[in-house]
Amino acid sequence: MVDLLTVIPIWVTANKVAPAVEDVSTISEAVLYILFGLNTTRILRALRIRKKLSNIDDAVNRYLAEMTLAIIVMILFFAAIMQFLEKSVRPVEFHTWMYYIWVTIATVGYGDIVPYTTLGI
Repeated sequence: MVDLLTVIPIWVTANKVAPAVEDVSTISEAVLYILFGLNTTRILRALRIRKKLSNIDDAVNRYLAEMTLAIIVMILFFAAIMQFLEKSVRPVEFHTWMYYIWVTIATVGYGDIVPYTTLGI
């Protein structure tokens, strides 16, 4: 099921540009907009690694590995969402949004990178 949700959006949206939220006026544009959003689910394929982590014998090491995997997936997923939400106002590289999400998760909040759109805040 996860493979289906990750492959179909990539296949349908290949060589197309995501419409802006304001420009979505027809049902086909709305479906295309949703499929572009589903492209971020490709990151969820990393959760397959979790099955391999169950082979770790030590419970503490297994828990640390699962927590590390969850944090990495969370950073990648939310960085992709932030890049998507802010691309019309402020096109910033993906790694910059990864840094922003890491600082936000760590509750440090340096303030050097901030979202500008209402959806991003």
